[in-house]
Amino acid sequence: MLTTKPTLVLVTGANQGIGFEAVKKLVLEHKNYQILMGGRRKDALEDAARQLKEIEPNANVEPLVLDLTSDESIAAAVHYINEKHGYLDVLINNAGISGSSARGPWPRTEWQEVFNTNVFGTSVLTESLLPLLAKSDKTKRIVFVTSELGSIERKFKPSNEFVLPYKVYAASKAALNMLSVNLAMQYSQDPTWKINLACPGHCATRFTDYAGPDSPANGALNICRLATMEVDGETGRMSNRFGTIPW
Repeated sequence: MLTTKPTLVLVTGANQGIGFEAVKKLVLEHKNYQILMGGRRKDALEDAARQLKEIEPNANVEPLVLDLTSDESIAAAVHYINEKHGYLDVLINNAGISGSSARGPWPRTEWQEVFNTNVFGTSVLTESLLPLLAKSDKTKRIVFVTSELGSIERKFKPSNEFVLPYKVYAASKAALNMLSVNLAMQYSQDPTWKINLACPGHCATRFTDYAGPDSPANGALNICRLATMEVDGETGRMSNRFGTIPW
């Protein structure tokens, strides 16, 4: 009797906030999904996995230590996925940092730190996982979690209170947006690849010092929509749960 392989998903930054909520929504609504919960701290990942098991005893989740600032850690995680599973169906690039200063000064070290995680590490991980995604027999989905702060068009609106703050973070997300577009165009002739950007909104998480007006559960809605759509879904698009976001 043939058995159907689970839909294998890697979520980075999965132990808290929007990443955790995305994993929770996926395991509650998709029983055939297996989630690799990526993050830097093994203890935090194991605690998050235990919480999910309390919510859904049949949750198929597995902690995976993954530090985006370390090529060795990325290589080890990719090797583990290849050896144990041999494929990947969905990649949710959720992990990111905001930097230490909203309004500056922004020294070189802060630029390096933020870009190292948000752009360089995310790019290295994604490129390293493309061969495993190519082995998927399902729709191959990559979701980059971005921010409306990275929208160049919206930066030109004087009414936008976030035009000036978070300069480093915004620039890193604009770079991430270009990375996503490049990948979407790379696979534009193959309808089984869906590569998109999700803006979760200003959510009350540790990332925002719990200052956002929206919930992390709401922030996960569009991420999960993009992570579960089939071959007729969109690609090369930046959106939130209300619709398209301008570049």
